[in-house]
Formats: sequence, C-alpha cells, structure tokens
Amino acid sequence: MVRTINFKNCDIKYWIDELPSISIPDKKTIIDAVFETTEASFLRTEMAIEIFLHLDSNYYDYGLLGVEYTPIPEADYVEIVMNCSTNKNNNVKYEDSIIKSYSSVYVGIPEGYVNYVMNRVASYLISKNVQPGVLNFVVSVNDIVGSSPRLFGDLAEMLINLIIHVNNRHGMQDLDKLVKEVFYASSLCFWRRR
Repeated sequence: MVRTINFKNCDIKYWIDELPSISIPDKKTIIDAVFETTEASFLRTEMAIEIFLHLDSNYYDYGLLGVEYTPIPEADYVEIVMNCSTNKNNNVKYEDSIIKSYSSVYVGIPEGYVNYVMNRVASYLISKNVQPGVLNFVVSVNDIVGSSPRLFGDLAEMLINLIIHVNNRHGMQDLDKLVKEVFYASSLCFWRRR
C-alpha cells in the first residue's frame, strides 16, 4: 500500500508491506548489532517513508528511507544493516520523488551519513521493545541540498516506531492516522516547529 499525506509545510509518502522500486548502484553494506531481549512477537514487515519538509522556497528537508524487518526469535540481538551509495558523483536520479520541482534528488544515502544514522538507530533500539531480528535499510534517496544525517536518523526512528505500532496493533486499520501520530511524536516534527 502506497499513500501520501499532505500538510501545510510537509508532504509524506509512505509504503507499508512493500517498498519503492529503487536499486542503489555501487552499494556498500554496513552491519552493526544491538543486543535485545524481549518477549515481543513481531511479523516480517516492509515499509518506507519519503518526506519533504518545506518552510519556503529557499529552505527544505528531503529524504526517503525504507526498511525490511525480519524477526529472528532465537537471536538475542537486532542486526542493523545499512545499504549506502559509494558513488562519489551521486548521479543516479530518482524520478518518482514527491518533490518534482527540484532536480537534485538521487538514489542512495551518502556513505558519510551512515555512522551517524547507525548510532542513532542503535541508541534508539535500546529504549524500545523490538523483537530480535534484522533491520535492513534497503532503499534510500537523498537530496544534495535538503538531506542530512540527522534527517535520515529521524526517518529511521520513525520507521522503527511504525514497525512497533503495526505489530502491537495486530493490523493496520487507519494507516494515515498512525503515520501522522509517529510523525508528530518524532524529533523531525519537533525541530520543524521551532
């Protein structure tokens, strides 16, 4: 399911139980793990969030991040996998972006963002109740001007919260409402209100 939510200064496109068709060229995979013990029982989940925050024509934030979560009940850790682009020229454009008027949207998360995002995910997982398994961040899109490590860290936290909510609610009744709740609770929404 693919849906779009439009706010006054923000557009969010999300995928639940599927991912956008994006192939990251010159891909590098980086792996980390966080030890986790919980009795929670989660299902395999795929989801992605694309966000475009715009205050005016001169200042905006943009990013797309997608994850495959696979529970591994016999494990005692959550493996974090980040697939990033090693293409220094960052030259594979993403044509299906929600920001059509900008021409600097490219496939992949820059390699320089990965350590920050991995550290954010690891510290965030410590405070959450996620069943051991694999969080594989398989798709990403960045904007040369409007993307940052912090934005991708926020997107990763939103995706983890969506995985938790979808699994705890045992279904997906009102997904727009759920995505809005997760967005409003995120630091992304908080630092946009300043």
